[in-house]
Amino acid sequence: MGTLKALLDWGGVPLVEHQCAALLDAGFEPVVLVTGHRSDEVRRAAPDGAMVVHNGGWRSGRSSSLEAGAAAIPMDVDGVLVVAVDQPLTRGTLDALRAHAGAPLVQPTDATGRAGHPILIGPDHWPDLRDLRDAPEGLRTLTRRLRAQALKVAVTDPVRWDLNTPEAYRAARRWLDRGPAASSGS
Repeated sequence: MGTLKALLDWGGVPLVEHQCAALLDAGFEPVVLVTGHRSDEVRRAAPDGAMVVHNGGWRSGRSSSLEAGAAAIPMDVDGVLVVAVDQPLTRGTLDALRAHAGAPLVQPTDATGRAGHPILIGPDHWPDLRDLRDAPEGLRTLTRRLRAQALKVAVTDPVRWDLNTPEAYRAARRWLDRGPAASSGS
């Protein structure tokens, strides 16, 4: 991307602030923000209410961040929503996933039926996030194992965003600037 994705503008706030605030507003608690590169800048952009955990081993990959976040979550939660900072959240998708908390794996799907992000991992399986480094493909290993038990939830908001390029970011911003209701019909 060429810039720190967590600090990209999303509706007038840094993307990381949007992500955490969206989760808190939708009733997901605790919200655990795992930082790595440029941790202090990302931490300053986080809203009150987000628990910030630094992953000193962030260079080893995403699995180490998932493990760090999972280690900070209490054992009595209904599930764990796995969110990447570069996959902007919408309230409609969060509400649809939350309605199915407790299922082994809940994945939002787009109009074509393709699964997207974020994913909700049920209480019986979220502890597996604490030990992903030995999994051949990290989180994908877990989601493949749970595929037969997965609950797919159709939503109208984008669930396949991945802001890895300036072009992808501009396209997502066009959707945001138009207003989610304009494209989702809600």
